[in-house]
Amino acid sequence: MNVETIDASDTAADEKPFEIGRVLADTFALIGERSLTVFGIALIVTVPSQLLKAAMPLIVATWHITNYRTGFFTGAILGGLVAGFMNVFGQGALVRAALAQREGTRLGFLETLSPALARLPALLAVALLSMLATMVGFLLLVVPGVLVTMMLYASGPVLIAEDTGVINALRRSRALTRNLLGSIFLLMLAAGLGTGALALLGGWLGKIFFQTDDLDYPFSLGPFLYSSLLDLLIAAFSTALVCTLYAVLLERQSGTRQDHLHRIFE
Repeated sequence: MNVETIDASDTAADEKPFEIGRVLADTFALIGERSLTVFGIALIVTVPSQLLKAAMPLIVATWHITNYRTGFFTGAILGGLVAGFMNVFGQGALVRAALAQREGTRLGFLETLSPALARLPALLAVALLSMLATMVGFLLLVVPGVLVTMMLYASGPVLIAEDTGVINALRRSRALTRNLLGSIFLLMLAAGLGTGALALLGGWLGKIFFQTDDLDYPFSLGPFLYSSLLDLLIAAFSTALVCTLYAVLLERQSGTRQDHLHRIFE
């Protein structure tokens, strides 16, 4: 599975400006045109986190955690690890469908999912290294952490779409995002504000409907399903956004024209 490169002068002539609005519009187009695939993968992404959320009371009891702060940080760490791994898996699983959609073709759900399943250990390694690098960046200062996050943003899609190794996927993501970190930061900010607003609105409506200040604790089926639906919507958008961003960067920076994307599937 190789990406065809073309002459540099030809690339410069065809290069398109990076437009945040275009990336967001293409993301919603992907969700609309491949909704079953997008939401099916988003469901796979969110299920482990939801199961962990439901199991937290049992974990707290089994581990004899009596301090609220200890329980909170235990849940946050476990939840962050599970979400981090599953987000990268979801991006790797969806990327082929995203590229096929831009080519005007359609892949079945299993065709989309199977390459990510086949390379699950590599995707987990990408997720782990990305989280470690980001953590180190935030420990140094906030700004390096944000920069690392943006540079490694496309690592999961790169690993699957370009059939490369773990370290090469991280390097390739850094190369694709070079000179566009400011624009990608604004894209992440816009997406974060949008999903944050959805989460706040959903939480506010949930409190009204279910008469509770916390949709997750104590565990109750109605609030749990409602919270799971919110997480599913956010996961679908976030996963589609990263895959769309990778496709746009690929078309713009790597010397790969949109009409050559089909070569990725060879």
